[in-house]
Amino acid sequence: MSEIMKIIENYSKSPADKKIEAILDNYAIFDRIIAGIETDLILDICDERAFCRQKRQVDTGVRVQTSTISDIPFSIVAERDEVEKAVKAGDYFTALKGIDNRSAYIVRLNTIVQLRDDYSIVSGRVGFLQPDEYRIYMQYLKKVKPIMDLADDAGLSYEAYKTRIYRYRGVVKKLSMDVMSNRHANRLAA
Repeated sequence: MSEIMKIIENYSKSPADKKIEAILDNYAIFDRIIAGIETDLILDICDERAFCRQKRQVDTGVRVQTSTISDIPFSIVAERDEVEKAVKAGDYFTALKGIDNRSAYIVRLNTIVQLRDDYSIVSGRVGFLQPDEYRIYMQYLKKVKPIMDLADDAGLSYEAYKTRIYRYRGVVKKLSMDVMSNRHANRLAA
């Protein structure tokens, strides 16, 4: 199992508090993590579509002439664009059109949608902090500088700074848990 598949599997099975911790621990790069997982999925879907298309052509006895000199056909570029837009929109039907084994991809698509939604929830809850708290916490989350330097910039001792960060993290985590728990309860009720 690839490292990305492990991340996806672990994240999708984790309780809300662990998901929030993962987002906060990786906040500075979380949007890039999502983008990387999306890109891998898009490429995998395009490869699977090509494989299924080639398999259907062989099954029907169609022979395809290949040469060593070729340009990427427009249809392949258009297909990749279609898959990319569908994955970003969470449109399973369009993204998985022409694929025989959809279930493995549906889990990955669901996880990407969940990653994006959870990141939006946590980011939104960070925005609930007071302006000074927000500024201090965002510098910490984005890892702008080492913690010692951030504490000095805030005019606080290292311990006082850590205490504030811990308190802000607790506020964000609680607010995020409330929203994520309600969303989970609503999904179960639906």
